[in-house]
Amino acid sequence: MNPRTLLPWLGRALAAVLAWLARALGGWDTTLSLMFAVMGLDLLTGLLVSLAGKSDKTKGAVSCPAPSFRG
Repeated sequence: MNPRTLLPWLGRALAAVLAWLARALGGWDTTLSLMFAVMGLDLLTGLLVSLAGKSDKTKGAVSCPAPSFRG
């Protein structure tokens, strides 16, 4: 596939999946927005603690983003 046609297709597919997820969660409302904002802040503060080297879970390492995406 041509990258010019692939990127718009992937964007539409992602939008469809996110729309389905929002509908499955009962529609997009203030509570769902708050949940995603808190999740983002949690990720950001975790990365900041890791970069500062103050985390007990990352002894000897400053930051490794891979575990964040593994769960």
